[in-house]
Amino acid sequence: MKTEIFTLSEKIQSCLEKKSPFVIYRKCNKEDVIAIVQKNKKLYTTKNFEESGFIMAPFDRDSDIIFFPITKSEKTLLKYPKKKSVKKDNLSVISKESYKHTHIALVKKTIAFIQDGKADKVVISRKIESTYKSNRVGLIYEYLLHEYPKAMVYIWYHPKVGLWMGATPEKMLFVHKDSFRTMALAGTQLKSDKIVWNQKEQEEQQWVTDFITDQLIPISHHLEISKPYTDYAGHLVHIRTDIKGFLADAIRLKDLIYKIHPTPAVCGVPRYSAQDFIKNNEGYKRDFYTGFLGEINLDEQTDLYVNLRCMCLNKTHAILYVGGGITKDSVPEKEWIETLQKSNILAKFLR
Repeated sequence: MKTEIFTLSEKIQSCLEKKSPFVIYRKCNKEDVIAIVQKNKKLYTTKNFEESGFIMAPFDRDSDIIFFPITKSEKTLLKYPKKKSVKKDNLSVISKESYKHTHIALVKKTIAFIQDGKADKVVISRKIESTYKSNRVGLIYEYLLHEYPKAMVYIWYHPKVGLWMGATPEKMLFVHKDSFRTMALAGTQLKSDKIVWNQKEQEEQQWVTDFITDQLIPISHHLEISKPYTDYAGHLVHIRTDIKGFLADAIRLKDLIYKIHPTPAVCGVPRYSAQDFIKNNEGYKRDFYTGFLGEINLDEQTDLYVNLRCMCLNKTHAILYVGGGITKDSVPEKEWIETLQKSNILAKFLR
């Protein structure tokens, strides 16, 4: 992998002008900024996860998984940008009252669904539209790199699909030979000097942990599960549990991935009941939001992240995606406020 002298903004602008499929990313707690640029404009997909490259997978398991083959791409290391000061706008410009009424009504409907015994938890999301200046795309990405050093920060583009950017705190899966690591992440609060997790948040976290553990036990051994702890992601904090172990013989990467995706952290419990409710009631298609992305079979490793804290960018508008886990104890007004807190991770850099 060679190192380029281009600035990040220059590299991003060049790829967009040429309509070259590309992804530029910096992994959690790392400093290397990596660019994978496809040498042609063909739209590659994968179904078996046996190739080497970078994948972008949607929430819907029946939709196409976009794939940048490493054999058809150039992989380079980019120079880390110098930190710039940024004016962070107030989010009120995109939190219209009509959006609030719609989301609260959906949360109430979800709570009723849960109280009827049809699910224990359902993750409900919404999208927010905001104007932005398209010539600031590279600058926005640089801001995210500096603001969220513990996140997987990426910008991804294919001329036949669109432009996405995000700063996700959640690793979905890391595999090296027969060993693997994953995490259970749930609960959201604003960062403060005193973090206290209530019963609802702890219960929600335990559901995610139990689901992942139950899925992995039949296909792994020497499974280790950490105690829950508070994890920091910018101005937000979450409850996190680390899970690691070794894979049983002859387990395919595809089987492992679909044991985990989608987790209760982005879907619900039970999985299929929650999925059906989301599909029939959310009112829009999530696309890549709450899907997963990352390296696959590169240098004997697969490193995937859940696609949270993300947005889709067109010529004039950014579409931001936010959500939260709903349980029988959820308070609709608080759930609305949580979506505002999460959307501000990206929205404050758009103007």
